[in-house]
Amino acid sequence: MNVIVPLEIIKASEIEPKEVKWLWYPYIPFGKVTLLQGDPGDGKSKLMLSIAALLSDASIYLTGTKYILASESRKRSKRKRKTGAYQGP
Repeated sequence: MNVIVPLEIIKASEIEPKEVKWLWYPYIPFGKVTLLQGDPGDGKSKLMLSIAALLSDASIYLTGTKYILASESRKRSKRKRKTGAYQGP
């Protein structure tokens, strides 16, 4: 059974742009699909694991701002260094 649906055509100039929220400006938009492409061994998996570690920690933001919390334990910091999840300064 074929159904005929009217097609609404609008000009691009009539479209209101929406503000994009960024997880990591200007690389990863928040809530959107992002494709990470690269050759084998380029570090795609390490990058994504590092981003996941940063987001789960909630003390380091992808803008580069770090908030030092007094409750950070030395064991936790050692574990991060050993796993190489975040190789920051």
